[in-house]
Amino acid sequence: MELQVSRELFLLVFCMYVTRGQIDSPCQLIHVQKSAMSDLAYLGIPRSNSSDLQIPSQCLSGSVNWHSPMGVMSLHLTRADRPYQLCLQGTWSTDLGGVSKVVKGVETVLPLPTRDSLSCTEDVDGKARLLVSATSYLLYMTEFAFRVVKLGSP
Repeated sequence: MELQVSRELFLLVFCMYVTRGQIDSPCQLIHVQKSAMSDLAYLGIPRSNSSDLQIPSQCLSGSVNWHSPMGVMSLHLTRADRPYQLCLQGTWSTDLGGVSKVVKGVETVLPLPTRDSLSCTEDVDGKARLLVSATSYLLYMTEFAFRVVKLGSP
């Protein structure tokens, strides 16, 4: 007996797998690369190769699915309950070219996040920013996790 699965059913199951069943979660971010206006020109990154993604302030953890990654993504978070760190962590499908933190306009290269190690930046006046670079080779998609680490918590 041959099993036939409709295209729609396959896509539904695939999407549920990729998003871990949390399709409507505001903390499971999906970013499709496009030529967006960005504020990274002062770092020497052309606007056509950069994009911005704001993490919703209510999210303490989540993931970013970056479709057709190219150039640099600027990942922003603004929270009132500071101090905190914005951290990235690798997943089974993380493939990044680089991660940098931007603090007071100064970019500092961080180690790539893995499943076992985080790449973090501290907030300044409640705002945190990380630059995530795509690989030099073409990918369909990459994913990484983020989390907020409260500083000074017991």
